[in-house]
Amino acid sequence: MRFTVLKRLFKCGIIGVSCFYIAIYIFIALSRISYPYELEWMEGGAVDHVIRVLKGETIYPAPSLEFLPYVYTPLYHYVAAFSSLMFGIGFFSLRLPSFLSSLVCLYLLYLIVRNETGDSPSGILATGLFAGSYRITGAWLDISRPDSLFLALLLGAFYLIRNRSTPRTDLVAGLLLAAALLTKQTTITMAAPLGMALLITETRRAIRIFAVFGIISAIGIIILHVTTHGWFTFYTFQLPRYFSIRILQDEIYSFWTRDLLFHLPVAASVALLLLITLSIRDIRQSLFFWAVTLGSLVGSWLPRMQYGGYDNTLIPAYAIISILFGMGIHTLLPESPTINPVPARLRRMGLSLLVMLQFHILNYNITDQIPAHDDRMAGDRLQSMLRHVDGDAFVPYHGYLPSLAGHPSFAHQMQISDMLGCAPKEISHPVARDITDALEERRFSMIILDQDTWFFQDILDENYELVGPVFQNPDVFWPVTGWRIRPKWIYRRKGWNRNPVY
Repeated sequence: MRFTVLKRLFKCGIIGVSCFYIAIYIFIALSRISYPYELEWMEGGAVDHVIRVLKGETIYPAPSLEFLPYVYTPLYHYVAAFSSLMFGIGFFSLRLPSFLSSLVCLYLLYLIVRNETGDSPSGILATGLFAGSYRITGAWLDISRPDSLFLALLLGAFYLIRNRSTPRTDLVAGLLLAAALLTKQTTITMAAPLGMALLITETRRAIRIFAVFGIISAIGIIILHVTTHGWFTFYTFQLPRYFSIRILQDEIYSFWTRDLLFHLPVAASVALLLLITLSIRDIRQSLFFWAVTLGSLVGSWLPRMQYGGYDNTLIPAYAIISILFGMGIHTLLPESPTINPVPARLRRMGLSLLVMLQFHILNYNITDQIPAHDDRMAGDRLQSMLRHVDGDAFVPYHGYLPSLAGHPSFAHQMQISDMLGCAPKEISHPVARDITDALEERRFSMIILDQDTWFFQDILDENYELVGPVFQNPDVFWPVTGWRIRPKWIYRRKGWNRNPVY
């Protein structure tokens, strides 16, 4: 009787703390989904992509000052464009698909673990751990980026491959993998080990699933390659290869020590113990989980090592560790009292403490993730200033700001940096020439920069004069995640009598 009571208390504790973290995530996401400015400094570039889609323009044009795309495959931007048709252009329309995708991710994590264990509390535990890792993985699941859609498609494929074995579901799994690839190229790294594992254990299924995956992916890539005259494949597959020259040596090891063991000491240990246990029981059946774990870890590790690899790169790794954690805790729990019930009670108490410790490590400040009223007011004042600019404004770090004020937007600073720092000179030089010519011709009435120095600072100083800071308050309009950067300096072109209103 006492054992049963302890078992129920443990499961109630798991459900309680897991639901607490799930509720916190949903509260944060809903609190900031309609915030009209960037939560992360590259969100605005996604708005620029969607605007081009809605205008019927390619998002993979030849490189120029006018526009440079992010190095992602395009599906998220098309989904966001569809959302924008219904709700209008703005961050709400772009964040909504990400938020809904994140809810799908949480549900799929629950389903996968529940189906493996037959235990709903274990599924809730896995879901709660992933929701609890929200801040450590960048507070990223609900912003205007492709990560949540990518993960939802990938987890959907994993769920069907593991739990549904019919030709129809294999077809759907292959389609989901192809859709994931057309959302983010990391799919290749994560799907490859799974394909090899399936070839060993279920050869016919592997052929069906990966034939569909390969055919649909190839068709999509070929169409995009041809219609963009090869620029799609340059931006999404060739340009990222040049990033390898900017690998951060410290991140090679800190991914394993800091990102995994420091933040997930209990979950990572339980996950490894479960994989070993599954291998001892049935090595062939364990290949699926070894494969998805390997793919997810490598898929997070490689981009984490690159210059600019932010916390969001950890999302796939944390998702799989969450699955293994839920399954592992269920495996470690004694299901019935032994002849001597004391060891069973001690094990349950010990696991209770370890689970609570893991969730405590994930604890974070909720209010830091939500922009304040003063941030919105500061953004409104900046928008008002831009609306009164007589002529074009160039805000390379936040191109969406001029576009929301009725001006054209231009290439985003992230892609300018990637292009000038990594691309071959025959491709990067025309972009540099475009920017240089625009500055020398004093094309822009106003330029707003986020940093004290810029790639073209000398030419800028020759043709523009520094007016002053954008904000007087040092505490407003900072993004709540990603690179901590905000509009800082206003420049006005020299020799221009019709001054903009500041």
